[in-house]
Amino acid sequence: MKNRTGQLRIYSAKELLESPLTRDTDEQTYRRAYRDGWVQALYAIGEAMFERHMSRDASHQACWQHWEDQLAYWMQRANDGEVTRETPPAVHLKGRGENTRYGL
Repeated sequence: MKNRTGQLRIYSAKELLESPLTRDTDEQTYRRAYRDGWVQALYAIGEAMFERHMSRDASHQACWQHWEDQLAYWMQRANDGEVTRETPPAVHLKGRGENTRYGL
């Protein structure tokens, strides 16, 4: 961190703990969440196809099902005022041969 003169300033732990946090704008928060969600979706599809050996269609269906079920419920809880801060639910994928609607 730099002070007003542009020189590097070393802060004490006390100063850091007592300083107000910089808050993102709503737009910055929205864009970060969109980007983070996109990355998580890519990881989920990659895991489904390459680590769990699901077909392209099965992995696609698993991700859409997550969106329609767990994410919709998560959003509804926020809309109803049940929670104010909660991380989104993780995608749970099943592998080849398991008795699920996503397994092959």
